[in-house]
Amino acid sequence: KGDVYDLQYLVEEGPLSFRSFGFFGGFFMILASALDFVETEVDAYHRLVSINLWLIGFITIQVEARPFHLQIPVLYDMICLFFSFLRYVWGRGFLYFVAGCFQFFLFSKYNVISGVYFMILGAFSIVFGYRASVRLAGLRNTIGNRDEIKFMFHSFDRDRDGFLSMSEFREMLMAMDQDLDHNDFVAAVSAIDMDNNQMVSYEELEAWWESYHESDLPPGAAYVTRAFTPGSQASGTHLMS
Repeated sequence: KGDVYDLQYLVEEGPLSFRSFGFFGGFFMILASALDFVETEVDAYHRLVSINLWLIGFITIQVEARPFHLQIPVLYDMICLFFSFLRYVWGRGFLYFVAGCFQFFLFSKYNVISGVYFMILGAFSIVFGYRASVRLAGLRNTIGNRDEIKFMFHSFDRDRDGFLSMSEFREMLMAMDQDLDHNDFVAAVSAIDMDNNQMVSYEELEAWWESYHESDLPPGAAYVTRAFTPGSQASGTHLMS
């Protein structure tokens, strides 16, 4: 019962909300394309797009499957090696939107439904992932070294359990002038909470800080980031240094 409650909470409130829509949407994309492929007469173009949609659906399932314990690590690493942008919410959003457009314009019943679903999911993922990336970059710019990470972490780990709860993590962001709305916050947590347990460990925060780079930002976001970095104009920007 506890596991079911935790899953429901994650789907409704936490980072799993993005991933669950993508994960189950991947199955729906494959099913919708397969049903229309079987039930309607298709030409060579339709067959080619359908095969690519099956592949994209499978990739979608893999990149979103970690919270459901169905991800194949070797396969996921291989996908991210060739398509590194899929590691980010905004990057997956671009994939979903483009795939949704292709599926929609096949103009068959199930493909239209799935196409609309993925275009909407992609648009939301791009917007919230983009804004969260900019906010997180602003946070990254306010942290000068590992000592500051450790100080911040222990300052907001009020119950001293070695983790920042979601409320503690939000307090830390707000204290650093990074006030995110719910959807931006969900996308931000998705980028840091790698094991999806609704808590941020010191190791996860440090790993994110060390690995974050300007190339992780969506196109054009490096310039926008300066607006969310307190004191960046006065002291000089050290974006992703």
